[in-house]
Amino acid sequence: MHMRSPELSDDGRTVIRGSYVDIFLENQGDQLDDYLRNVTGFRELWSSQPKEMMEPIERVSLDYSHEASDDIGIHAGLEFDAAIIGDEFDVAWDELIRDSLLAKLHDIGNEIYVLPHQRQDFYVRVNGAYAVGVKFDTSTHSCHVSLILERLSEIYFASNGKLAFEPDPDEVAETAHVETLREFSQILSVTIDTISMELGVVEGEETPKPRVVIAAPQPAQTSYDDDVDFISLKEGFDINGVPEIELNPSGPRGIDSVGGLTHAKQRLHEIADMMKNPEGAQLYGVKPRHFLLHGPPGTGKTTLIEAFAQEINAHVMPVDSTSFVDMWVGNSGKHVRHLFEAVRKRAEDGEPIVVMMDEFDTLARRGNSGTGEREDVKKKLNKEIDRLSAECPNVIIAAATNADIMDLEDSLVRSNRIEPVGAPLPNYEERVDIWGAVLLRSMVSFNVMGNLPVYDRPHAAQTTFMPYADDIDLPDLANRTDGMTGADFVLFHETAPTEKFQHYHTTGERLLVTHADLVRAIAQRGR
Repeated sequence: MHMRSPELSDDGRTVIRGSYVDIFLENQGDQLDDYLRNVTGFRELWSSQPKEMMEPIERVSLDYSHEASDDIGIHAGLEFDAAIIGDEFDVAWDELIRDSLLAKLHDIGNEIYVLPHQRQDFYVRVNGAYAVGVKFDTSTHSCHVSLILERLSEIYFASNGKLAFEPDPDEVAETAHVETLREFSQILSVTIDTISMELGVVEGEETPKPRVVIAAPQPAQTSYDDDVDFISLKEGFDINGVPEIELNPSGPRGIDSVGGLTHAKQRLHEIADMMKNPEGAQLYGVKPRHFLLHGPPGTGKTTLIEAFAQEINAHVMPVDSTSFVDMWVGNSGKHVRHLFEAVRKRAEDGEPIVVMMDEFDTLARRGNSGTGEREDVKKKLNKEIDRLSAECPNVIIAAATNADIMDLEDSLVRSNRIEPVGAPLPNYEERVDIWGAVLLRSMVSFNVMGNLPVYDRPHAAQTTFMPYADDIDLPDLANRTDGMTGADFVLFHETAPTEKFQHYHTTGERLLVTHADLVRAIAQRGR
């Protein structure tokens, strides 16, 4: 079957006609271009519903972002089921699509680049500022193809200057956003046609093609052709939508409230002091560092990060590291960029911010993970962390991992980017300290009104009962818990009062939790 080249016209709209989908860009009165220039954050321009597309394609999405630098980002993802394809092809699906797509794009006059270290993917130049990166993901059962708008300057530098052009930095500001979207959509149309032609099941000439209309939001729907449905732009990721968390009022109140972790607390005190006294830090040429707490599970890494945030009176922005590596090729780097864009936006008021990244090994593990997504995330992280350090001295990245530090990428985990700080199993002195901190916090929580159930708050002033007896022997508890962590100690102090609670529940008599109760809880560990 012959695949037609997209047909372009400019009669108040741009129509990109393909064999399997038609894309309409409504630009009446330049409203779409004005809208794109004023977008902040991230927008989903269009996303197909299941089974809207011709087989084998199951889903297509088109996303757009605009940054304060006037740089724009466009990403399209196509997903189809490998089971539909079957075993009839002599080559893998990605090789088949890549070769066919390259040939078609070349036939219609596109300039194409392939980087020496990235031969599976390629770039299609669309204007003087941007190219579209075409990437394939074969790491999952579903097949994914992504189209990602890339600045020509970044591709040029990634090639070590070996491409046959010299990027003009002024082109980004001068290029019409809607024109870039139009050219991107043309590549998307050709990609859809190529996948449908090579792998799809052709329904017949009478089968209506999917038609996509992209337009700026308007108060009332403009009149379109009867057979074209209007699809408005939908709001997606908002750079102001990154959550913040309120620290537990009964939790740590400053670094010294955390038991154990002697070396880690000392280093975090130094970083906190620099944050609290920026003039002095500048005077002596020292600056606070992003840090990574590494050690076994349960040693108090997250607790210490929360305490550090309390120490400097910072806002906390929690980040789920596992959410960065997206099933859609190319989305991962986009997630990184949008996160740091949100952080910089939040940092504009000058207040201290702690970006708390747990399970950091998900992003920073050494070596190739089998897909380019994690490699892309690591590169983007390196770039964004350096930019954050230069532009936002009031922001600290506080990461944590249970992984061995030797398994993490050197380019990320080093003193002048993210400083590794050990959080090992506690020694004897630290175990005494941790037991004291755990028990003290549990007692204090009885007097914190915000920590009581709503129905008990009117009686908060009467809640002064301290449940522990005065025979608690911290050194003995420390001796009995060699090789254990603060998380174990918290579990012991939560389970030890169970018997006393049941007695109170039955009789109303208040009995104190004794040292023997804690020893019994320790002895029953793991049973």
